[in-house]
Amino acid sequence: MDSLEYRFSQLQDPRAIAVLGHLEDCLGALPLAASLSRGIAYAQYKNEMNRLAVAVDLRVTDDAAVELINPVVVADTGSVVDRAGLDAQL
Repeated sequence: MDSLEYRFSQLQDPRAIAVLGHLEDCLGALPLAASLSRGIAYAQYKNEMNRLAVAVDLRVTDDAAVELINPVVVADTGSVVDRAGLDAQL
């Protein structure tokens, strides 16, 4: 199953689904090159606050170095009270 499709199937929260949908839209503009792999993650902070989706394209070189390419971060943070705290969470 596709990584995003799986995550959509596990969520019912409209804000979570919207964050993943926006990530999906962003990734649609960044087709995956044949030489790359893509990792996707989703997390909620304290279950009621921030929702965050991250995608990273990466390449593993012949000498086993990992190169991160095209990181994409999408977040629904609600009302921001402390910008420094938000930056630390993201």
